[in-house]
This record gives sequence, C-alpha cells and structure tokens, in this order.
Amino acid sequence: MPTTIKKFLWIAAVLSLVSCIRDKSLISTKYKYFDPTDIPALALENMDGFWGQDSLSYKRNFFEHYKGCQQAIDLFSYDRGIQIAVFTSQKTAIQAMDQLISTVSAVIYPGSDYDILKGSWWYSCGVGSTIFVNQWNTIVEVYIRETDFETIKIKLMETTAEVCQRIDNLSQ
Repeated sequence: MPTTIKKFLWIAAVLSLVSCIRDKSLISTKYKYFDPTDIPALALENMDGFWGQDSLSYKRNFFEHYKGCQQAIDLFSYDRGIQIAVFTSQKTAIQAMDQLISTVSAVIYPGSDYDILKGSWWYSCGVGSTIFVNQWNTIVEVYIRETDFETIKIKLMETTAEVCQRIDNLSQ
C-alpha cells in the first residue's frame, strides 16, 4: 500500500479510537438522583440568615401537578419561602420548568453563568423576587416578596446555592 493510504488509515484509526473513548466517557457520566423521601433531611428550617425569627409553615407547591413530579413542598413565612420539587429525572424537572415558564404570567428569565449558581437556573422579579435552579432531578425555588431584585439578589443566590449543596450531598 502506498504510504499516503497507510497514513490516512492510521489517522482514521486514531480518530476513531479517540471518538470511542470520548463517547464512552459521555455515556458513563453519572447523574445523581435525589430521593424525595430525603426532603426532611434538607433541614430547610435551618437556613442561616434567611428566615430570621419568622414563623414557618409547610404546604405542597404547584409543581405537584406536573408530569413526573414525585413530591413538591413549599416552606414559607410571611414574605419568603423555599420550594423543592422532586421529579423522576433531570429531564422531567427541566420540562416542568419549561412548562411553568410558558404558562405563568410572571416573566421568568434564564440565568447566566455566575460563580455561585451552576447549571440551569432562572429568575423572576416583579411582585416578588425568585430564583429557580435545576439541581439533578429537582427544581429549587427560593423567593422573597420584595420587588427590588438587585437588593436581594445575593441573598437569594446564596440561599439557593446552599439548598442545592444540601441536595447534592444527599443525592446518589
């Protein structure tokens, strides 16, 4: 065989091998799963600097009616809250968030890369200020009923990041 053909076959074999290794690493990427029975272990009542001396109550949240939702709760006080919705998969969680965005009257914007929040996240500012984050198979929502988003943005982000870290620590 001519040398050029041998070089071409050698390069094709190497590229094929690299492609297989790359594809295998994508397949083996492990996505974690948060078990909805672990919601109490998140200890949402103990969020330093978020609740103050507020009286807290639990209720179910609107995500419970969305396809694939296994459990959804809302821990809230008079003017703030944390909602957790646990879905069967990350895909169904993001689909539910997309459905929420398309059906509510509030404008929900996609978040951009920010040091404290990773992955897919969204925010809304209007009657209240809210951050939504997809963490594995969950949607986390943290809100404060204050209209100036810029004033409370860091508190919302820090609280949301803490909840996401707790979810990550409990996920397998």
